[in-house]
Order: sequence, then C-alpha cells, then structure tokens
Amino acid sequence: MSWFTSESKGSHYTVRSQTRYVRNLADSRFHGKADQRQVDQFFEKAETLLAKNGFRKETLPVGALPEVASFAEKGFVDRDFLLCEGKRSLFFNEPCSLAVALGGGDLINIRSLLAGNSIPETRNIAAAAEELLDREFEFAYSETLGYISHSPVLCGSGVEFSSLLYLPSLRLKKSSEALRYQCAVIGAHLFPLMSEKCGDLYLLSHSPAPFSDEVGAARLFGALVSRIVEDEAKSDRIIFAEGDKIIIDRAWRAYGLLTNARIIGEAELLSLSSDLRFALAVCEDASLLPPVSVTELNLLLAQGLNSSVASGCRDCKSDADCDLARADAVHKMLSRD
Repeated sequence: MSWFTSESKGSHYTVRSQTRYVRNLADSRFHGKADQRQVDQFFEKAETLLAKNGFRKETLPVGALPEVASFAEKGFVDRDFLLCEGKRSLFFNEPCSLAVALGGGDLINIRSLLAGNSIPETRNIAAAAEELLDREFEFAYSETLGYISHSPVLCGSGVEFSSLLYLPSLRLKKSSEALRYQCAVIGAHLFPLMSEKCGDLYLLSHSPAPFSDEVGAARLFGALVSRIVEDEAKSDRIIFAEGDKIIIDRAWRAYGLLTNARIIGEAELLSLSSDLRFALAVCEDASLLPPVSVTELNLLLAQGLNSSVASGCRDCKSDADCDLARADAVHKMLSRD
C-alpha cells in the first residue's frame, strides 16, 4: 500500500515519512567503479532473492524518461538512480511499503515510505529488508568510518530519516528562524520540496551519527517532527481565527478550479492543493469544506507532477500538453462518479 493511497496517520501536516538505507558491496564499493562481471553476478543474485521474498520488479525504460522520473517524484528513487547509465532495477513490496533500487550512486537503496509521522515504523520495515540482503551479501564497512557511501552525509550510518511536511507558516520569517533552530539541534536539514513551486511543502531529513543508537535516533527524529507539527498547528489556528471565512472561501475556489479547469499547471496544482490542505487542517467543521480528503491531496501530489502526468499520457510533447493532461487526471482523481 503506497503512502499516497493510505490514510495519513494523525496529522494533516506530515505528508509522508521515510527511512532509507544505502549499502555497497565490500568487494566492489561503488557501482560505477565495480567490475562488470561482479555487477552482473550481484544483480542476478539480488533480483532472485527479492523476487523470492515477495518483491515485484518494475519494468524500466533506458534513460531518465518520465516513466522513471515519476518514481523520483513519489520518493521511491533519487537523482543518481534516475541518471544512472549502467545497470539498474527497481523492486516494490507494496504490502510493506518498500522500494529497493539497485544501481546508481550507491549500489543498494532501500526505502520504506508511510503516510503521516511514522518514522519508527518505516525504520523497522526498512531494517528488515536490509537484514534480508545483509544475510546474502557482505557490505562495504569500515571499523572507523562505518558504512561506506558515495554521499558524505550518509557515509557512516548509511541511514537517513526524512519527512515531507506541510508548513504554511514558514512564509513568516519568525516561524522560519525558530524552526531552523529546532532542526539544527539534532543536525537535521530542511529545504523546499520544489524550490519556488513547493506549495508550502518541505523535506526534513537527518542522518544519525555513525555507530549511534539507530532506534533512538529514529525516535528523536519522530519527536522533532511532532514538535514542528504542534507549533505549526498553533500558528495556523491563530491565522484561522482571524480569517475563517476567507480560508473556507479559498478552499472552495481551489476545489472549483481543480474539478473544472481545463488547464492546470504544476505550480498551480501545488498552490491550489495547499489552500485545500490548510482548510482541512484548521477547520473542525467538515461540512463547511469541499468534499476532499488529505489522502486525495496526497494522491494529487504523487500523480499530478510533470513526470507522472507525462508518463501516463503519450500525447504529452510539451508543457502545454502536460497542463491539459494534468487537468484531466485531476478531474478523475477528485471525481465522485
């Protein structure tokens, strides 16, 4: 079950949580530097192992085509995998919300993604997949450095926790400064999901120190997310109290455009979704709001960005074509028929 098709756990502000493990092999280290024979042997053995344990292999075209880029938009792979010119494969275990990418900057990328603030749960799921592969392969590991990765941030612990957060109050400078201080306390990093198109969506990430208590680090990061969400909710309730009619009106306007417009741009989709998400977060009387859920907004985010739209429409040859196809896709996602 994907993070964008399941109910969000306890928060309108935490879109999804993720734990990622990166691993390389002791005898080849990095994909680009490995002997081709070793790479072929690894892929054959790893793919067989994953298939036997309930993973489904995804068919991937060559290159960074929309079909592959759409997986990056959903959080299942990273840029290195997207641009990988060598051998690569992607496996999903949907009941466990797992994605395993083979190839790219690091040879093995294991990701568990769940809706809401679910860092400890994603860590347990991803760790089980890591143990499955660890029983079959010897990972690159140093007694002084920890796990070896091509990324300086991940070298050592080989694990990263992240949460995609909805934080409209960051438009206010005071809120932004306070939040960045909270993140700095544990060495976490916060940045917009899509720069100027972010729609108030921010990615918070943290890689624990090498040889630290991984389970404790997951709890600490989850607690940070909870504090951020609590502070956000307090700020938003103050705004809501001062302009509830305006916020509800903006939600209905956004819903009207999403369900009726014939052309919807990517940045516009994010902006309209933000207006709806804000109203759902702060308004306790659902009868005042359009008939849309947080899960549907997550679906719009996962399947409404450019690559995902283009991958599902053969006629998309330009941005204008994408905007037309996106409007049709959004109408279907929000349809009550």
